[in-house]
Amino acid sequence: MQRFGTFLCLKHIIQLKFILMKNIALLLLTITLFVSSCKKDEPVVATKTKTELLTAVTWVINEAEADALGSVSVYSRSKATNSYDASKVRALFKTDGTMTAIDQNGNNNNKGTWKFSDNETKMIVANTNIIGLDGTVTIVKLETKSFDFKGTAEVKPYGLVKATIQMIPAP
Repeated sequence: MQRFGTFLCLKHIIQLKFILMKNIALLLLTITLFVSSCKKDEPVVATKTKTELLTAVTWVINEAEADALGSVSVYSRSKATNSYDASKVRALFKTDGTMTAIDQNGNNNNKGTWKFSDNETKMIVANTNIIGLDGTVTIVKLETKSFDFKGTAEVKPYGLVKATIQMIPAP
């Protein structure tokens, strides 16, 4: 009889271990499912203002087109030869509304001012003495890697010329 009692006790211990292992497995499965179903938080990307975008880098001309009897490519960084060399032109806009610019000849003593107008859809640039930069321009696109604008400039001997300029951050 004692053997029977030992057998029942051993059987009961085995059943308890089985139930315990089953519960542990179920708990681990539940934890795994919970952790894997949790959605990771997307990083919050702060939207930059137009002033922050404009003043973050030094801009260079990537492409320039003039509307004189149709759209004519005046300059493109990707072309080996251009009708106008704008490879040295640089513009650095500062948060205080001032700017410095390097002209097509490499002269870096051009200083001027800038400000947004018309709900930041236009920009007024003054006193840089760089053709196509001074005046009021319409902003087409202002993003981290692109600053595109349109405007009209007095170009001697052609008179008023409408132009579209695409600028990119200086390499």
